Amino acid sequence: MKYGIIFFGLLLSACATAWSAQEAFPTECRWETLVRVVDGDTIIVGEKESIRFIGIDTPEMKHPEKPVQHYALESSRELKRLLDGQARVCLISDPEGDKKDIYKRTLAYVFRADGLDTNAEMIKRGAARTYLYFPFSRKEEFRIYGEQARSEQIGLWDRSE
Repeated sequence: MKYGIIFFGLLLSACATAWSAQEAFPTECRWETLVRVVDGDTIIVGEKESIRFIGIDTPEMKHPEKPVQHYALESSRELKRLLDGQARVCLISDPEGDKKDIYKRTLAYVFRADGLDTNAEMIKRGAARTYLYFPFSRKEEFRIYGEQARSEQIGLWDRSE
């Protein structure tokens, strides 16, 4: 099982840099029309399906019981920049994780048409924290990205503000 996880992570990482057209994506990729960015870790696709990014968490912006948190607007803007001009996105579920969260949102890795892994990119840019509380196969990879962003004090980890 451990080697399967490692292989899946390496395959996904390799594919993320090599994918350049929709035809080159793996068969488990589900292409959907991007409707809008809700916040830094949630988008709406297709017929109003809510997608929650696997393995990342951003400060709350639209929580019914919480005020807008520090860096929430910046995280949302960063995801909008990453997805700007994308008519469609590739959604890939995790073989180890849940398919839906407690709010009935679909959990997915979200890739742009050029192959950019937006889940990982949000962590690398310091626009999201790594969310390790639920099972998913890329935990170690995402943990490393998060530690790097934190050590470089970028994005939400920037202490100069």
